[in-house]
Amino acid sequence: MPASRDLDSLRALQGEIESFIRSHPHATLVEDESELFDLAAASWRLTVEFDKLLLEVWNPARSMVRRIEEIAYRDRGKLGLFARRPGGRGTTTLEIRELRVAVRALPGASRLSYRRQLLARLARDYPGWKLERVSTRSDREHSFSAWYTRGVARRGSAAWAFLGLSPTEAPAAADALLAGGVLWLDWLRTQAERHTVSGLKLFVPPESVELVAHRAAYLDARALQLEVLAWKPQDSKPATVD
Repeated sequence: MPASRDLDSLRALQGEIESFIRSHPHATLVEDESELFDLAAASWRLTVEFDKLLLEVWNPARSMVRRIEEIAYRDRGKLGLFARRPGGRGTTTLEIRELRVAVRALPGASRLSYRRQLLARLARDYPGWKLERVSTRSDREHSFSAWYTRGVARRGSAAWAFLGLSPTEAPAAADALLAGGVLWLDWLRTQAERHTVSGLKLFVPPESVELVAHRAAYLDARALQLEVLAWKPQDSKPATVD
């Protein structure tokens, strides 16, 4: 057990973070400008366990746990926290801020918004499937673009890849969508050890469907189970394209 002084310090830190979150109706959690939780919609809790202050956040699509070490900064409606991932040696910086502040501050705010909505849609349409390796980060080594929200859905030993394109992206993003999806699926298959990534689902804005579907028709169906779905965040449900 920690000393009384350490425990008091952890409790004070816990109280300050909880108070900050509850005083902001649309508090948002950002990590490395890519991990985004709307804390008003997600479930969260701060607990002191042994000598650690743990922050747990989860929604139907994903979850995260971080050990909070100390406050990094306070700045006009923003609270920065030094945190550590489970098993991690280095620290990362979490930032909690009001949603309207986050939208102005993040260059990729529209991508993060699309990502959040796509994951929520997948969680509703595919209950029981766990969404993993979700990212919008650019990875030049593997030719993965920040244009797309990519990930893999897994249930037991079965899995399928997905790639989504926001309607707000440039026309060039639609032009490269199919190639980006095939590269993502191929990479996932090289990483899979205990499950098989059988196919790929592409979530495409309606205005880009014709281009993507025309090219997809020339792929070998025996090598790739491909499904093209027309969808944008305002739609109620994705529509499968022939």
